[in-house]
Parts: sequence; structure tokens; C-alpha cells
Amino acid sequence: MSLESSELINLYSETVFCFTGEASEIPNPCAIITAYNPKSKLFSDKHNKTANDALEQDISEVYYLPVDGASIDKTHQEPSFMVQISKPAAVGLAEKYNQNAIYWLEGDDLHIVPVLMEGDEISIGSFQRRVQSNDY
Repeated sequence: MSLESSELINLYSETVFCFTGEASEIPNPCAIITAYNPKSKLFSDKHNKTANDALEQDISEVYYLPVDGASIDKTHQEPSFMVQISKPAAVGLAEKYNQNAIYWLEGDDLHIVPVLMEGDEISIGSFQRRVQSNDY
């Protein structure tokens, strides 16, 4: 089943973030990107881990911080990276890994940036209010 762009935006806008790094370590501005579940289709853990390992290799020359993007109830989680790169470079990586969108963080303002899906970049509010404990 394929989700419409508006449904994806609604799901993405509810994402919370869990990480083990200190707040002072968070790159800003930065992209939040994953290689999990290309085109929002569920793939095996093995496939997702292999793809995310390749993404981590691609970003190994820049500053990044591992972070998990999760549903509010944490029943769905995707290991991701907060990466200190330009927005165009982040979009290029997202295209390479067939991602529908990335998050872009500037200050405390979090945006959804469509990549493979239709739509315009939108602000979804405060990043800090989405940060939760990594104890799950």
C-alpha cells in the first residue's frame, strides 16, 4: 500500500527523536536523514541496516550524530543521522537512498523537506519539544 504525500507529511510531522548525545553536540543547521524503508515501504532489518551502514559511510567525512526517529508511541523507529551538510547535499543523499523526505533543522525550527514525494518544504515547529529519552 502506498501512502499519499499528505498522509506521509502527517506521519512525519508527528516524529519524535531519541539520541544519546549531549544537546551541545547537536549540529545546527543540519539534516536528519535515514536509509531505512526506502519510499516509505517496509524492508527487512538486514536490508535496512545494510543501507544505513552505507549511508553512514557516505557521511563519514563530516560531523554527524546518530539519532532515532520514532513514532510518538515508539512502535516504529528508524535509526537516522543528524548530519552537518548543506540542504542540497542532504537532498542528494536522500535521493540516493530513495527517501521520500528529510528533516532540516535550523535553530529550533524543524522542517520537512520533500525529496521523492510531492509538496513544498514545511515548518513543523520546535525540534526541542520532539526530543525524548532514549530509554525505550
